[in-house]
Amino acid sequence: MATSSSRAHWTGSIAGGSGTVSTTSPAIDAAELTWKARNGGEAGTTPEELLASGHAGCYAMALSGALGGEGHEPTTLDVTATYEFGPIEGGFAIKGVVLTVEGDVPGVDEATFLTIAEGAKDGCPVSKAIAGNVPISLEAKLTATA
Repeated sequence: MATSSSRAHWTGSIAGGSGTVSTTSPAIDAAELTWKARNGGEAGTTPEELLASGHAGCYAMALSGALGGEGHEPTTLDVTATYEFGPIEGGFAIKGVVLTVEGDVPGVDEATFLTIAEGAKDGCPVSKAIAGNVPISLEAKLTATA
């Protein structure tokens, strides 16, 4: 079994404080976090942005595997995961996720691509982790076929 971990350090109040997040790998080292960045008021990363990057990568791998399993090796897949964060009654929450993918997949028709893309959305481990708590929608576009 593989494990992954990150570490966060926070100093001060929610509104005036700041923190950093680092991964055990060298991929992310002391990325700055602030409440103001989380609400769009200044530059810096956010927990939602970090979740989105993991979700985009996970979905890209899941879709590549699903396409390959059906005999359609992708040339490229460009995935964006957009997380909507905002106030709800009693606090704040991730309100929704939109996965957007553009794929260059030789030899596949659009209907097949869309079916496989939807299945990969549901099968992606990150999607599974948040399913039932946050709605996940998919916008898929096939950019080239052969």
